[in-house]
Amino acid sequence: MSAAAEEEASPTPQTTAALSDAQRAANDPSVAEARKELRKRCAMSFTREGLVYCLERTGFPTLPERLYEAVLEMDLKRVAPPTLSKDIAKMSIDQHVDGPLLLQVRSIQNVAQPSLFQHESSDRMLLLRLSDGHIACKCLEAVRNPALRLNLPLGTKVVLTDVPVRKGILILSRPDQIQVLGGSVASWVASAATSKSVNREGAHLEGNPPPFLPLPSRSSTTARSSSSSSSSSSSSSSS
Repeated sequence: MSAAAEEEASPTPQTTAALSDAQRAANDPSVAEARKELRKRCAMSFTREGLVYCLERTGFPTLPERLYEAVLEMDLKRVAPPTLSKDIAKMSIDQHVDGPLLLQVRSIQNVAQPSLFQHESSDRMLLLRLSDGHIACKCLEAVRNPALRLNLPLGTKVVLTDVPVRKGILILSRPDQIQVLGGSVASWVASAATSKSVNREGAHLEGNPPPFLPLPSRSSTTARSSSSSSSSSSSSSSS
């Protein structure tokens, strides 16, 4: 965690009367211990406002486990400082993201399949869009990783460690480079479900051809032509 982020998360001098219960709790030594444990466990860092936000939802006194579970279900943008480099998309070969970094899944796609027909398969290659809540990056599953799956809920929290970067994309070539913690962001999951339903409906409509109308047979065409000629001759004779 950077010195600036650590300073932001540190208590600021305020009068007790002006503090809410959550703000007072944020200054408690037990919360400081819980934050330290989460940094060791999952590389979690809090902004001052983010810590108060979590405590408003977990209550006080809080335990590291309750704080941990709360973070898994939150957008990191709300509670954590930036941890990814702003220039990560410009990184070239032989550069690394050392980590550990706590990130969240914004999207996941099997690039070995068409985007409208995604499903788990043995010949998959997953491309994840990850974010620290402020900065996004792409992460490619170069070697199949049993911890990953196509239907991971959006907002799932992961921890990256020692990942090489090639042309701005993080390359996962070993299982130990990513740890899937779990969790989700409910609003993202709901939005993705709606989009997926619309895409399936659109693909269904586009995939249905118009009803087949058989072409008239040669004999029926000849018969109609003969009938038409006969009618014309009769009309001429009458005239």
